[in-house]
Amino acid sequence: MRENVKKYKNFKKPFLVICLVIVSIFLLTLFTDLNRVKNNKPPMFALFTVEEKGAKEYIGFGYRVYHQNNSFYAVTFLWADRDDLAVGDPFENKLKVIFSGNLT
Repeated sequence: MRENVKKYKNFKKPFLVICLVIVSIFLLTLFTDLNRVKNNKPPMFALFTVEEKGAKEYIGFGYRVYHQNNSFYAVTFLWADRDDLAVGDPFENKLKVIFSGNLT
């Protein structure tokens, strides 16, 4: 019985450390790219995917960045669509859109 409890305790600490590292990487990359886009620079940690109607779309570590030079930017979670950037249900949008704004 004591061996099972000891194995569980030995598993718990590395699991928590790994989860903390993953969340830290997500937040670091997210806020770095958000700051760069706010300053009208391309994201550093997100990869360029497509450009439609002058708006560039980048995919990062769990988030997506929309950037249009000198006018608009948005950062969303990966499960959000371009349609979610429109005004809608505030609770639903908080679960999809991290931040959006104008660059003027």
